Amino acid sequence: TVGGALGAGAILPIGPETCPLGESLRIANWLAAETAGQCGPCKLGLPAAAGGLSDVLNGGGPAALEALREVAQAVKGRGACKHPDGSARFFMSTLSAFTDDLAAHVLDGGCGRETLGVLPLPFSGHQDVEESIPSGEKL
Repeated sequence: TVGGALGAGAILPIGPETCPLGESLRIANWLAAETAGQCGPCKLGLPAAAGGLSDVLNGGGPAALEALREVAQAVKGRGACKHPDGSARFFMSTLSAFTDDLAAHVLDGGCGRETLGVLPLPFSGHQDVEESIPSGEKL
């Protein structure tokens, strides 16, 4: 009744010195890169959502925010597995948890904090995920 679901989840305090939306973008890019690439929501939707979050952070304004919400909603319930569903929940949770930072990015062009990369993400064998949106190509 409160919107919870069984599955993986994490709570990690990140501190006031880093941009929480930038940290979320690192996770979004990682989620988009960690798909099997077997269905449209993973192959197209998650990279588009990560790109949408990047657009929001880089001054895309209200239109970028609305596009991100639409993409996150579009992948829910359409994948061959639950990865796109969980990723969509992550995107929506990011938007609801960091409303002040989101407003600063959407309305004022940024929050004034750098993304320090404080979240521990396993990047072995991956390109610098925070540097680019995943291409979907895998060996």
